[in-house]
Amino acid sequence: MKRFLVKFSKLIHGITLVLFIGLIILLSISSALFSSFSDGNIFFRAINPLNVLSVILIAVGIFLYVFIGQKLFDRYKISLKKIQNWALILTTAILTIVLLIYSQVPSVNDQGGLFVWPFAYAYWDQFDYMIPMGMFGGVLVKLFGMSGAFLAFRIMNLALMVLAFWLLGKITKKLFKNDKIAKIYWLIAPLCIQFIFYVSWAYGNIPSVCLMIFVIYLLMKFFEKEKWQYIAAIIPLSFLALAFKLQAQIVIIAVLIVLILRLFQVKNRLKTIILCGGFIFILVFTLPFFRFVANSMQNQYEITAFPTFINVAQGIAAYDENDKIAYQEMGALQGPISEMTGHWSYVIDGHTMTDLRNDELAKSRSAERIKYRLNEFMENPKMAARFFLRKQLSDWNSPDFGALQVWGASDYFKGKNKAIYQNDPNKPKLFTTLQPKHTAYNILYKFSDGYETLVYLMCAFGVVFIFRDRKHKKKLLILIIPLTFMGQFLLSLFTESGGRFNFYVFVLLLPFAAIGLWHISQFTDKKCAYILSQFKKKPKSRRNN
Repeated sequence: MKRFLVKFSKLIHGITLVLFIGLIILLSISSALFSSFSDGNIFFRAINPLNVLSVILIAVGIFLYVFIGQKLFDRYKISLKKIQNWALILTTAILTIVLLIYSQVPSVNDQGGLFVWPFAYAYWDQFDYMIPMGMFGGVLVKLFGMSGAFLAFRIMNLALMVLAFWLLGKITKKLFKNDKIAKIYWLIAPLCIQFIFYVSWAYGNIPSVCLMIFVIYLLMKFFEKEKWQYIAAIIPLSFLALAFKLQAQIVIIAVLIVLILRLFQVKNRLKTIILCGGFIFILVFTLPFFRFVANSMQNQYEITAFPTFINVAQGIAAYDENDKIAYQEMGALQGPISEMTGHWSYVIDGHTMTDLRNDELAKSRSAERIKYRLNEFMENPKMAARFFLRKQLSDWNSPDFGALQVWGASDYFKGKNKAIYQNDPNKPKLFTTLQPKHTAYNILYKFSDGYETLVYLMCAFGVVFIFRDRKHKKKLLILIIPLTFMGQFLLSLFTESGGRFNFYVFVLLLPFAAIGLWHISQFTDKKCAYILSQFKKKPKSRRNN
């Protein structure tokens, strides 16, 4: 029985890596071929040879930067610690600059800021998973005031993002036991526009992903030493991550799968079983706990701003229900936007708004729409394949994962705010430079396109090399990132999704991209050395007859 379980865990291990390699290869190909053009909130996609060439050239340029940087590190014998410190300083400086620029931009409603407003308490009745954010936002408002709450949240984002970059570097070093691979990580991490430009995002995504990266790092320490203090730290951090954003469930489930597989391979199972129990407890009881707290506190607040909240949220709230059925509806609907991109449409019809306060009626109508849509997919498989293909392209091949759009462009192109911002004489110049069609925006967007393609491709190479290397292949911790990535990919196919929900798993690919870049750099180095040696060979002297 024991041998069977060990073989079973190895089989799951291998299948997971193979599926992950296939998925990443498909994403790297589609990322190179399907270039994106952003116009407000709508993405147009087409295969354009010039755009494909530019993406490839940018990716090659980033690779050469890594290759030359690695050579310089070796030549001047620069230590990993020094590289790490300078990279952290650079990353902190970039994040600070982005935050300072954003402080000049008027706050926009759809950037999660509404969750830290006083009427966020109205959210409790409609969004169970946002209860902790509403409570946390209420504390920030009381401590720092309305405008100060936004700044406090963004400063917290900055600190947590620096911590996340540092921890990913530590994870890279621990996974692969190679300083050179860790150095490559520190070369590519500060270039991650997809993550950096979310520093101003006053939402639960950033705290959640940073806390889960911390959990993965502590889990690695636990696998090494199995000390109780790691369990004592992992459980509350996972609880906080889930409180900030429900998507942390995907990481927790991935960790649970790895822990269960570990039970088949170790003799002392007690601490692992306790850790599994802790994660299951968190998954089951986190949201009910906050619902209980919210209900006990609800009498202290008069929820009078509910209609205003709906107007501010532009009707998006109308789709959400306590059982999340509406997010499935959003993932399957077509509309003015989704007709072009395959993405979910947030256009709300009138009767849904009217029935917002009637949960059962809204839920039944959502269920009817899902059933109707599924029947359409079954009757027309070609249409279904086309829809999901375009949805995948919209969700996973957005070069910046919505970071530049969300960061500065959202309300600039919407309704009244468009006219206000365009005619405002005091509008910050830096704000206009980060709008679609502006040169600075296009440069950042195109660079992030090449960076995304390179990370996908190098990650695929990295996992292939891991799969071939027995030393790395048998490490169970290797599975956490592939399981998390594939879990988010599957979720994005069938529910409301978009770049801003997927970027956090892209960041987790950086350690794998680093090992892929290292192997390709080694290969390139050997080929270059061979070519140079051919030129340096002296021609043989001919004998005179």
